[in-house]
Amino acid sequence: MDNRYQKIYDNTCKVQVEKVKLGDINYYLQCKELLMQDLIQKAQETQLEWKNCNHEMLVEYAQGKIEGFQTALETLMEVRNLINNNK
Repeated sequence: MDNRYQKIYDNTCKVQVEKVKLGDINYYLQCKELLMQDLIQKAQETQLEWKNCNHEMLVEYAQGKIEGFQTALETLMEVRNLINNNK
């Protein structure tokens, strides 16, 4: 097993959790989802500004940020759905 995966295992699977409230997890994940949505919106606004100034390389840079934030948002939503469907 890759050493990185062993560290993840050691830090997660060996930890004894007494109780985690589903509401606390949902609150945290939804707050992070809102943050990602805000970051996407800001990056889109910046991208539009750069596009209006004909800064094509910066437009592409902003697009990369948007796609990264969208991927993070989708991942957060998938995790939240997994948690809520397995309660």
